[in-house]
Amino acid sequence: IVQFIGVKRDVSVEVQIQEQMRHAQKMEAIGTLAGGVAHDFNNILAAIVGYTELVKAQVQDTRLRTNLEQVLVAGRRARDLVRQILTFSRQVEGERRPMQVQTIVREVLKLLRASLPATIEIHERVDLQCPTVQADPTQIHQLTMNLCTNAYQAMPDGGVLEVSLRQIEANAELREKYPHLQPGRHVLLSVADTGIGMDATLIDKIFDPFFTTREKGGGTGLGLATVHGIVTALGGVIGVESTPGVGSRFDIYLPALDTAQTAPQQRQPRTPRGNGERVLWIDDEKAILQFGKELLERLGYHVTIANGSLEGLELFRATPDAFDVVITDQTMPKMTGTQLARAIKQLRPKVPIVLSSGYSETLTDDEIRDSGIITMIEKPFTLNDMARAVRAALENRPELMKERDLPTID
Repeated sequence: IVQFIGVKRDVSVEVQIQEQMRHAQKMEAIGTLAGGVAHDFNNILAAIVGYTELVKAQVQDTRLRTNLEQVLVAGRRARDLVRQILTFSRQVEGERRPMQVQTIVREVLKLLRASLPATIEIHERVDLQCPTVQADPTQIHQLTMNLCTNAYQAMPDGGVLEVSLRQIEANAELREKYPHLQPGRHVLLSVADTGIGMDATLIDKIFDPFFTTREKGGGTGLGLATVHGIVTALGGVIGVESTPGVGSRFDIYLPALDTAQTAPQQRQPRTPRGNGERVLWIDDEKAILQFGKELLERLGYHVTIANGSLEGLELFRATPDAFDVVITDQTMPKMTGTQLARAIKQLRPKVPIVLSSGYSETLTDDEIRDSGIITMIEKPFTLNDMARAVRAALENRPELMKERDLPTID
């Protein structure tokens, strides 16, 4: 006679905890990597944006100026993408405000038309009268771009990418299909392709972080996971329909705001001019110093540049009264921008200082304030960004960074 004794234990909770720990470790690794490259990447973007602005100011051809403006738009979006990667890895919410999704969707499609192969045909059906939603514009841009990227990558031999945006009411039938859908009006963003499609097994996995069907090196597996995180945080719902060999469609339902809540009107900020004020600009990137000097001199400032913190401190120590304002980068060898600011303040306590940084998340408000810095600007910055920062520092009015009615540059 053989006797068996069996013991059964439910380990599903332990497995779930282990999976959550692995996911947290991956997110921490991404955050560390993103923070490490953000400074260098934004320095590169700063040079791209800065020199593009210089060229744009020197050309008269309308078509060329329009093309250069698209370079600037792409540069700003690349900057926002770096911020969004940092936000995603740390699970931090972006800055939400009433906004029009249709504006972002059309901008994304404009960028895509210039970069997609001719084998991809784009069909656009965007209702310009869609109501506003409460969201971070950068996140809406990212989820739209991620969905479109996912769609065209599913069509290696070409096909049709269809993007539509319209208003829809969450009626009983729709809420039965999507139980988490809130009642009331929604903005429905649909992205469809005629690509390879997916079966039910794949659909169940596509929103998992790091899941990808592409070959090694062909994708991070974060695109759709990011989309899912954004939509969920906004109180929205995602629907997916797909047929192998036919294509896929993603439907994004975002709650609409009341009609009384409208998106703020976007006005082109005016650029304040200088009046011969003397600027000491300190950075360890020569490209940034060169275009920065030319930018501010166009605005009426006299600019002295210093390659690195030690050279900048030596220049200031030699003639501390020769400068009306100091601009310094944060991440430099030997001495950081905040350390340099403290040293400069010891020589001349009342000199205004602007801090520029390619990655500022490690800086606290207390550190910035204790260093005597009046205002801070993130790379990549535009001519208007820097003009406002310098003016705010000179007038000791940080609120000027948000002003709209200032003297303009010719």
